[in-house]
Amino acid sequence: MKIKFILFLILISFLFNLQIIYTDPQECYSEIIHAFLLKDLPYSSELNDASSFVPNRLGNFGECENLTQIEVGRYVLVTATLGYDVFHSGICFPFNCSYDDLVANSENLVQLMSLPQGTQLQFQMYQKFKLSKSAGIMIGFTSILALLVILGTILEYQKNQKVEVFQKKLNINSHENEQNDEQETLLDKSKDTDEKIEFIYEEKKKPKKLFLFLAQFSVIKNYKQIFTQHPSSIKFLNFMRFLSMLWVILGHTYTTGLAVPVTDNLQQFSLWLKKFSFQVIPGAEFGVDTFFFLGGFLISFLLISHLEKTNKRMINFGKFYLHRIIRLLPVFTYVLFFSYTLAPYLGNGPVWPRTKNLLETNCKKYWWTNILFINNFYPKFMDQCMMHLWYIADDLQFYLITPFIVLAFVRKKWIGWTISIFLLVVSFIISIVLSTHYNLSLSFFSPNMEDYYNYYYEKPYTRLPSYLVGVFFAFFLSYSKFSPSKIKLSFIFRWSLFLLALFFISVTTFGTYSLYRKVTFDLNSGEIDWNFWSKTENCFYITFSKFTFCLGLAILSFLFMTPYFKYLVRFLSSDVWLPFSKLTYCAYVIHPTLITIFNGSRRLHFHYATYAMIIEYVTNVVFSYFFAFIIMILVELPFANLKNVFFSKF
Repeated sequence: MKIKFILFLILISFLFNLQIIYTDPQECYSEIIHAFLLKDLPYSSELNDASSFVPNRLGNFGECENLTQIEVGRYVLVTATLGYDVFHSGICFPFNCSYDDLVANSENLVQLMSLPQGTQLQFQMYQKFKLSKSAGIMIGFTSILALLVILGTILEYQKNQKVEVFQKKLNINSHENEQNDEQETLLDKSKDTDEKIEFIYEEKKKPKKLFLFLAQFSVIKNYKQIFTQHPSSIKFLNFMRFLSMLWVILGHTYTTGLAVPVTDNLQQFSLWLKKFSFQVIPGAEFGVDTFFFLGGFLISFLLISHLEKTNKRMINFGKFYLHRIIRLLPVFTYVLFFSYTLAPYLGNGPVWPRTKNLLETNCKKYWWTNILFINNFYPKFMDQCMMHLWYIADDLQFYLITPFIVLAFVRKKWIGWTISIFLLVVSFIISIVLSTHYNLSLSFFSPNMEDYYNYYYEKPYTRLPSYLVGVFFAFFLSYSKFSPSKIKLSFIFRWSLFLLALFFISVTTFGTYSLYRKVTFDLNSGEIDWNFWSKTENCFYITFSKFTFCLGLAILSFLFMTPYFKYLVRFLSSDVWLPFSKLTYCAYVIHPTLITIFNGSRRLHFHYATYAMIIEYVTNVVFSYFFAFIIMILVELPFANLKNVFFSKF
């Protein structure tokens, strides 16, 4: 009896606390009329203040959220579509209007908002999201990594303290060494006294495996690596890599405005495109081609040097590929699952539900294609999980074929050249066929723009020329008679080469000006008339522009290796660029997620304005490199150290 009575009380309590949600759409519409037209409800002024019926305005999201807490208002992003015209408005509807009520009253709301007949409305109610299990797992995994970093740093610090004490006991200075003969032989390899002392200390007290593992996560150790330049590295390439990363972030900063749901002056972007100087924005895709060029050159150059020095004619392919996968996969996987599981809960705002959907939907279906490095083939570009990661897949696929090309070159140089040139010609033919068959266009507003990304932009067989230019450059430098440090160039010849390189880079970067300058925009109707290039013009530019751009980079790189251009090379080779260069990989992988979070958390509409975009760009750069540093300390360097502990370098 007591149990039944208690259940009865619980039921009564539930009924009294149950919120009244209208089941009759007419009641909801009646309250909307009283709230927004008659304005005779107690909370009418608050609802009107928090709403915006002006196209592409988000209203006052924060104020509506306050009304939600007292069960007065409910924020809804309304999307109105009429033909190709789409605009959005943020409206704070009465709290008791459900989603079904709004859908049922779509036609009435079209009239209320003074929209043309035939306008279709879509409603997206804002709601707070509970943290998912996968997000909790990601937080836990990140916490474990952070704990390992803390423990490794503490142990490294303690070891350094013990080394200092050990140094005092040994009383070793830079002029004396009283160790035994065996130690002297080994210690002579190091010129630094502190390194000798640490070596002796480690020889006397072999570290345990646990300490060896934790030491790889030490901030003290890894921080030094970021600022340590390899003796044989080509320093000015650090600047080239950093500048290319800045260029990529610049392009994404401007173009993501096209994907933001609410942009009130999209026509401004089209007007900017008519300017000659603005071509650096669509030209930002050449930043990725710079990475391909650098990758092809450095990998080929190092392989050739290694094979010729060791007189080897074979490569350990298993170890070669394993090193690369271990190099890429930890950061790649961590950022992938961070963006997919945790990032959807890091933002808040009127368009955040759409942003959350953008971060989650494709990755739920296709995350596995990224892990297998086949995301550049499947699915289609717009369906991919983290679309910018196509570059990583391309890079790895190029890496797979590189040792075969280099081995052929080392054994018979003409065979290496023949294979490379054959691949280049095949790539050109494929690009020509694809461009003409699908009538591909570079224009941002081309009806075939999606085809450009699906069939050309991300495919390794079309992006291969940029990589092969780097391979050709490595082949060229392997000939002793072309050694840059020994070669002599006349004043006219070297400056002619310099200007030719600048011409190649400039004509490809700014070549799209002749495409966009033909654009006409009607301020009254809002219509854009895009006069595209002809099929031949598009085909020629698409096929040869990236090869030409990288050819310019190769010429500049060669000139910077010669004894000339000393002052310019000194600036480009400054140690200032080193840490930014090393952070490039992490910055590339994480920056689109950060830009998406920033844009998705907007409380106001997106607006294209010069000074606003400059501030936005600087913000994106700072945060991208800040989080790149964290990821490098947390993931990249520790796993790279573990790789070096368990796998010897080839």
